[in-house]
Amino acid sequence: MDYCRSGKIDPDSRTATFRVEGWDSSQEKEYRVLYSSKNVFGENRIFEYSGMIRQEPLDRQLNMAAMTCQYHTGFPYTPVVRNLKLKNPDLLYFSGDQIYEQNGGYPIKREPEDVAILNYLGNGICSDGLSAT
Repeated sequence: MDYCRSGKIDPDSRTATFRVEGWDSSQEKEYRVLYSSKNVFGENRIFEYSGMIRQEPLDRQLNMAAMTCQYHTGFPYTPVVRNLKLKNPDLLYFSGDQIYEQNGGYPIKREPEDVAILNYLGNGICSDGLSAT
């Protein structure tokens, strides 16, 4: 890999943003993201996500999948994930209202705030194994 960056994970969204200067969008590029986190026993674990950033589709239409209104009766959304893999979209667009708190039969947690955030983040469609590749 040509680039190496580090960033801080936002405690509420559990995201980290970064920018790669001089990016060549005409080429596909593999990526790998590593992060460390302590488990409940205080042990540090390393997690890895990898995939492919596609080249910008300048010579064709953008193939986009729009996601909305997923409800727990379809959890874990196996048909959706299977079809997304078949369609192989360039972009996944989450327009909102795609996560319902009680998805998967998990109880709704509203407090404390850190537990409520983890409860919300655990209800997403990507928990069914849709990878970035």
